[in-house]
Amino acid sequence: TRVAASLLQLRGLFALSSGQLDDALEAFNDFLRQVIETHETQREGVAHFHLGKALDAMGRSDEALASFQQAIRLLAERQLTLELLNALEAFAGMLARHSAYEPSCLVCAVTAATRERMGYRPGDQANAARSAALGPAEQAIDSQTLARITGTGRVTPLTALVGWTAAAEMRRDAASGTTQIWLPASP
Repeated sequence: TRVAASLLQLRGLFALSSGQLDDALEAFNDFLRQVIETHETQREGVAHFHLGKALDAMGRSDEALASFQQAIRLLAERQLTLELLNALEAFAGMLARHSAYEPSCLVCAVTAATRERMGYRPGDQANAARSAALGPAEQAIDSQTLARITGTGRVTPLTALVGWTAAAEMRRDAASGTTQIWLPASP
């Protein structure tokens, strides 16, 4: 039922915020199964978003990326714009943690401009997600490049950004042994 799915979502959110990552993962997997079984297609993207956050917190980057991509696709299809912006901002944070600073800044610029055009002021969650992505990026990127990215982000359509994120892949650098997120050229 819808109530059962909501309780699973809340259980997962509480576990995630408490650092109980295994419990969060279990709750979000159950939440996803529940919304699929009950055909709550509006909430399926949200379930993938939460699952991606838990997987990312656990360092399971390949799975987190896949969950974020699925969330972004589903939320865009269902035109759930605010939820989509939250998923994109979480994806930007993941990009920043993998030192993909320029793409992370672009995602943040597009989401900020979209929120602005919609008349929304970003809430604490959006600000925290953007700060997590932009903090390291602002130190790693020169101000001129950052200004160019921000300017590009202000005019990049949200639909182009959604298509671009779908092409992201986790790639392991054989020489260094590190895993990085690969993206095609900016939209």
